[in-house]
Amino acid sequence: MPLPPLTALNFAVITELVTGKKAGRDLREALRVKHGYRRSFPAFYQLMSRLEEQGFVRGEYFNVPIGDQEVRERRYAISGKGTDAWNETRAFYATQALDAGMAAEGV
Repeated sequence: MPLPPLTALNFAVITELVTGKKAGRDLREALRVKHGYRRSFPAFYQLMSRLEEQGFVRGEYFNVPIGDQEVRERRYAISGKGTDAWNETRAFYATQALDAGMAAEGV
């Protein structure tokens, strides 16, 4: 069986997007809290740019009012290709865990 299409970090990002679109700041916070991802803003947005280039996620800009100003916010959504890759990665690790468990039990 070939290696899964997503790295652990890519898998974590796409897992956060499975439930729906997220603003970059919210996604970054979820990664920090749930997965211990502590990278700079540039590193995070480089990661997201790579995921967009690979076709796993889509990003869009929205104008969001904050106080009496509007700021541009980037929101991300999982793509069909991203969903497929997420499912393939889940299946890969489920199979690996099952095989390892059976081997440990001597089956």
